[in-house]
Amino acid sequence: MPGKALWKATHSTTKDRLIQIFVGFGVSTWMQSPHQTARDMLLAALQIRFIRASLPGLIPDSSLPAPATTATLYAAIRTRNGPGNVPLQQFGAEIARLNIRLHVIFWNPPAPWQKQIGNAVHLADDAHVADFANYIAAHLLYLRDQSVTPAAVELTNEPNGVWNTQFTPEQYDQLVFLTRQALDDAGLQAIPIEGPGTSNRPGDFLRVLRKTGHIKLLGAYSFHEYDSRTGLEPAGLSVIRPALAGLPPLPIVVTEFSDAAPRWQHLAAPYAGRDPSFDPDFGIAVAGEALQLIADGANEILVWHLEDLPWMHGSSGLIDRAGNVKPLGQALVAVFGLVAPGSQVRIPPHPVPHTPVVVFQTATEATVCAVNLGTAPVSARFKIAGLPRLGTRTDRRLFGGEIGINNDTVANIQAGSDGVGLYLPPRSSLAALFNLV
Repeated sequence: MPGKALWKATHSTTKDRLIQIFVGFGVSTWMQSPHQTARDMLLAALQIRFIRASLPGLIPDSSLPAPATTATLYAAIRTRNGPGNVPLQQFGAEIARLNIRLHVIFWNPPAPWQKQIGNAVHLADDAHVADFANYIAAHLLYLRDQSVTPAAVELTNEPNGVWNTQFTPEQYDQLVFLTRQALDDAGLQAIPIEGPGTSNRPGDFLRVLRKTGHIKLLGAYSFHEYDSRTGLEPAGLSVIRPALAGLPPLPIVVTEFSDAAPRWQHLAAPYAGRDPSFDPDFGIAVAGEALQLIADGANEILVWHLEDLPWMHGSSGLIDRAGNVKPLGQALVAVFGLVAPGSQVRIPPHPVPHTPVVVFQTATEATVCAVNLGTAPVSARFKIAGLPRLGTRTDRRLFGGEIGINNDTVANIQAGSDGVGLYLPPRSSLAALFNLV
């Protein structure tokens, strides 16, 4: 199964510990961009390896065939869009040039296949779960025609909430089973399904998948994590981890994450005012949450979201509507710009309060990343079992707190025979790249 192959690629075991691989950083985005140059520069600066995007509307609701088989839906898509779709081909060529892979998201079933209660409540319809599975397979077949093969597919967005199309856990279980069947029948066995893609509350969905045995049809566990805690400690996978107990080991992919703590609500004004992404402290908070997610075992994390677009009613993207990188984007670059995708993840044995620390190790280098989320300086020293001795520091990046000050007595990560020493001012991040001895 795809999940087993993915697990082998992202984890290995030694006698006494699990070595986790950080496969790469990612971001949710849209295929079309009004400022592509700025977008691609930021993707490169963040060493992005994954993007999460939906396909453009390839078949209108009025053209849905009946019966809605994979073949009839695929034919309808080709009739409307032709055998070659230039925008999709250009997008595929662009992400290939940037060494980026695509996570496809299908936000909702088509409206005629939903039960709608009033204007706000959208429910999945038992009668059309199989149709939606075929719809997904037909779109991915057409995507393959355009020479784009996704790294994974998320079947629907946050099926636990009526803010999208709400699926019961039983309906979602059926969707996983039927979509895997439709993909396999269409020759798309290599595309794994990641799920359930819920927002913070995956337990009921995973329990049903485990009960039916369809959990084995997943290639990865996907979740959305919006840290809404009022304290300084980042949430990481604390809400999600209990739901994974006893389940088959699979990669963990956080396909959306950000910070939704109440302290940012006063900044969440319409776009004409300020929103949290313009505040450096918000950037520090999201960078800290990102490190904690990795420290807790996430193999891929995709921040919500890349850029603000004209049709949005306010947003917290990394790029504003004029094409400028906001403090949120700058903070993430400062932490993850030195992190090589595919690194082994190592964690200090004794966590530092409200200061997530992660070491990313390759064959020749190690990047020590730390974020102080608190209002007081942090000083710590630690050793990490299995980490080779750090040698010369070759690069460093500081953000927040004492930004612009490069004096090592102000913000510093040092390596010595007795381990790694860390000093960070309040609300700041520091990443340091070392050679391995």
